[in-house]
Amino acid sequence: AGFGEAINYSVIGEKDYARIGVATTGDQFIRVANPLTEDATIMRTTLGCGLLNNIVWNINHGNNEVKIFEQGRVFLGKGKNTYANEVNMLGLAIAGIRNSAAWNQARIPADIFYVKGVLAGLLKSCGLENIEFRIASDQLYHPALCLEVFINGEKLGLFGRLATRVMGKY
Repeated sequence: AGFGEAINYSVIGEKDYARIGVATTGDQFIRVANPLTEDATIMRTTLGCGLLNNIVWNINHGNNEVKIFEQGRVFLGKGKNTYANEVNMLGLAIAGIRNSAAWNQARIPADIFYVKGVLAGLLKSCGLENIEFRIASDQLYHPALCLEVFINGEKLGLFGRLATRVMGKY
């Protein structure tokens, strides 16, 4: 599908969470004891903040057609004085046109249906079957353009078009 790999830091700042409308007051957030900068105060609980920053950086530097992925760990706190739960995650981010410029192809904007096809193809190539997509709701995404992914009835993840209020903060 032509995605480039992004590699982001495992620590991010509170402003990254503020942009997506998430308060960082719960026990699931692990704070760095002696952060080097204000942009590295919390262990990430999502790959999304880094991927959104990658998209913005690319657009600000003239690359308006971005398809990236990141495979990495997120860190979920379980309360004070306990070790973090480290979870491997896969994140995808797309902005702009979904296909490369060519004289014989129409330029088609990326949309949720394209992402659904990419995910279905990826999961099938991993040998997974019984893939199901269900309409979902999440504050990060547009109310009518959000889907959950299930494998054999077990929730695997969530994706969709970012809510307008989130996009406006980038």
